[in-house]
Amino acid sequence: MPSKILKLGEKNEDPGPWPTNILEIGTVGTRKKPCPLCGLWFAEENLTGMSSLKTVLTLKVKWGVKGAQEKLTDSNMTASRLYTGVNMCAFCAQLTMPDPDDEDDAEIFANSPQKTPKKAPKKQEVEVKASTFLQGFLSPEAKSKYK
Repeated sequence: MPSKILKLGEKNEDPGPWPTNILEIGTVGTRKKPCPLCGLWFAEENLTGMSSLKTVLTLKVKWGVKGAQEKLTDSNMTASRLYTGVNMCAFCAQLTMPDPDDEDDAEIFANSPQKTPKKAPKKQEVEVKASTFLQGFLSPEAKSKYK
């Protein structure tokens, strides 16, 4: 901080640098906001996910976060406020998507015209054989494996 407040036209006796005026190396002066679900701070342009505030509060109640139940059942929390979209980080956005394997979310998929994705069949093991050219480089013990 400067040692005194300067008047117009005065020269600065304390040239700095002041910690309040310096950005750390590699940082950009952008606005940051916390993700409403995880609470980590991100630049606003990196909060690309979207969900309702009710979904965020419901997940917090499910996880046992203190104060989430009170916010969810607060009389001042109107429906228009609960269903307002909130921006969140990409990781938390995937946590708010409905899960077809979860019992709580099963009713969403039961009434949905979309089909749930099928699981890919298990891959069978493929036997790998060395070519005759490569077998020439193998030891006699290893050759017996590939015959």
